[in-house]
Amino acid sequence: MKKKIIYASISGFFVGILIGYFISIVISLVFGGGNYYATPPELVLQAGGEVKAVLFQVLMSGIYGSIWAASSLVWTNEDWSILKMTATHFVINSISTFPIAWFTRWMDHSLGGVVGYFLIFIAIYFLIWLIIILIWRRKIKDVNSRLQEVKQ
Repeated sequence: MKKKIIYASISGFFVGILIGYFISIVISLVFGGGNYYATPPELVLQAGGEVKAVLFQVLMSGIYGSIWAASSLVWTNEDWSILKMTATHFVINSISTFPIAWFTRWMDHSLGGVVGYFLIFIAIYFLIWLIIILIWRRKIKDVNSRLQEVKQ
């Protein structure tokens, strides 16, 4: 299990960087008015320059990806119920990635920003979870159909 966690963390680190870069492009397209914003302007001010801000954000995006990838191993525990796996995965990710969102200035530093972070997190998490559940239900239905064909 230790090797799986290490492998997931390392691969997740690079996936996190890729996703972070993609998100910066999307945000720039939507809000940039023709300009590219590699990081939030507040992070540039806080870091003391754009290069330092980008390096910090890349590191944090990688850590974010590592956390998500390693925590996905929760889903391999066959002794747990779906509810227990979902709750554990949600708690690990929502709590451990909150400081990253805070320090990278991906959220407003206010009560509204914190509430907004968790509401968006819950909405996205629920959507992804629902899609995964629907995919697995479909796979189970297909397997059951094949088993019925074999029995006949």
